Amino acid sequence: MNAKLLLISVFLISLFALNALADGCFVYKESSLYCTSLTDEQAETECSFYDSCSLRDAYRDTKCTAQPQCEKIICKSSCEETYKGLCLRGSIPLEDYDEWCSPGCCRFESAIGEFCSHLESKSACENKAKTREVDEFNFETSSEDECLASCFEPLQQEEIEPDEEIEPEEPDPTEETEESSFFFPLFIFFLLVGGVVAYYVYYKKVHLPKQAQKRQKQQDIPFVPRKTALTKQKEKEHAKKVHDFTKDTILSQFGPLTKRTHSAVTKLGVMAKHHQKRKVDPFTKLGTVLGRHSERKMQQKKVAKIAKTRRTPFEKLRDLAKGRK
Repeated sequence: MNAKLLLISVFLISLFALNALADGCFVYKESSLYCTSLTDEQAETECSFYDSCSLRDAYRDTKCTAQPQCEKIICKSSCEETYKGLCLRGSIPLEDYDEWCSPGCCRFESAIGEFCSHLESKSACENKAKTREVDEFNFETSSEDECLASCFEPLQQEEIEPDEEIEPEEPDPTEETEESSFFFPLFIFFLLVGGVVAYYVYYKKVHLPKQAQKRQKQQDIPFVPRKTALTKQKEKEHAKKVHDFTKDTILSQFGPLTKRTHSAVTKLGVMAKHHQKRKVDPFTKLGTVLGRHSERKMQQKKVAKIAKTRRTPFEKLRDLAKGRK
């Protein structure tokens, strides 16, 4: 279970890193996913929706931030922020935004006559001049009434700038190599971090509880040392040392012990006590002898009685012949 958890963690981190390495930039202009980071499979699926889409031209193996056509600009033709590759008329500098994106009076000379009208922006005026195949036009920021009044004044025109078309640049092999060399250490780093995190989780959640349970079981079991020959010998040596120590302590306190001797009077008293124990009353002794004699007589009578009741085989045969039982 623990090994599975570790492998799953490493696999997920590796998959995430590989996906990060595999993402590229989709640059097909007609797609709504223009300048979006996609994987190879996603780019192939998106490109299949368009007949004129070629995956080789519409997909870059680098990041979208490295593509010049994916730079965000304010487009001259729409006065809106968009990708540079989708803006054919070029960009408007931020400081010129009011000039190009404010309403004003548009005037130019064409083959069908002079054009003078109030339009929403200078970009609209430029587009109008191009539709009539005019290379020069005049635009001034003004209100609608001011524009109508200026239509009767002499015309001063400015030349129309050619359209800018951003061609997709081929990816630089050196940039791809640099990005690949950057992502590989990053992938190794994430892999190592994932391994460390997985090991930490395993160590804290599984290993430490198991060790705690093992120590608890060892504490619950009483320790009973096993006696060996060496242990028994040590016990004997310890007992001898205790005995010697006790003996030395007693000798140091009371001095050496001498053998106890008895005086002559004490010995005489002991002998008298033993003699009194052996001394027996004559009547008691006579009674004991008579009792033993009577017991012997009774025993002899019992033996004689038993002998009388016993019959020899000849006596039994004789009794049978006489009809006696």
